[in-house]
Amino acid sequence: MTYLNKCKTTLTDEFQVAFYGGTFLALPRERILQYAKKASASGASSLRLSTTASSINAALLTSLGEILPVSDIELGLETISKDVNKFLCRDLDMNEFSKAADIIKALDISLHLHLMTGFPAEKPHDLRNTARFAVSLAPAGVRIHPLIVLKGTQMEEMFKKGKYSPLSLEEAASSIARVLPYFIKNNIPVTRFGLFPDEELMKKGSVIAGPFHPAFGSIVWSRYYRDLLAKRIGPAKGAFTVYAPDKIIHHLIGFKRENISHFNSLGIGLTFKKGARFQLRRSKDNKA
Repeated sequence: MTYLNKCKTTLTDEFQVAFYGGTFLALPRERILQYAKKASASGASSLRLSTTASSINAALLTSLGEILPVSDIELGLETISKDVNKFLCRDLDMNEFSKAADIIKALDISLHLHLMTGFPAEKPHDLRNTARFAVSLAPAGVRIHPLIVLKGTQMEEMFKKGKYSPLSLEEAASSIARVLPYFIKNNIPVTRFGLFPDEELMKKGSVIAGPFHPAFGSIVWSRYYRDLLAKRIGPAKGAFTVYAPDKIIHHLIGFKRENISHFNSLGIGLTFKKGARFQLRRSKDNKA
């Protein structure tokens, strides 16, 4: 509450209060409403929540909204894989999840979904199936991140005993890049890739293993555009000029220019120029 009071006296613009990183709506009803009242008293304009599908209750959300509007709710979908959910001792009812999504949208609250990959017992097609299900719910946005092994967790014990091997950075980025078309085609923004590199996570020894990188999102987009370029180029060799808007040229070039290096190794030279839309043309001299 001290921090919220500070916000009230120091912030001139509107601000939200977010209850993230847990299952907020699974708390006792009175505590939830108490938190909302304190957020409202601080001058916050709205609430943003993360929770589970099983905790979604239309009556509770209506009561909450009467105190302070709820703008966004993120549901932890993670994966629809039965094998993975069984391993995690997690009971995910797909009908319950769909009903929860309908309730959220019926109350004019933006629905967001959280997806993960790299689980033990996960199969190559699991992330694709999860992405398809996520798209069917028509969310306002999704977040995707690969599982990483953190200090002091059961995953650390499994990793040290050789019972779990996390994805490599390349495997995680490539896997996520392959499901991006599902969201792009349906105008669903991916608002974040990977965990936010906060101070705690960046401390030495916090991450034991796994594909954690502060620029993970840039690496994923690099892989996505590398795949797109590869499809456009096909089996051809030689030199090509790539035209694209400013906002995607750096992704086409790749994180640390790695896409240029990748195609050079295949006998393909790429030159990038600003254009109104993404186009690929053979260069006049056609030499890599």
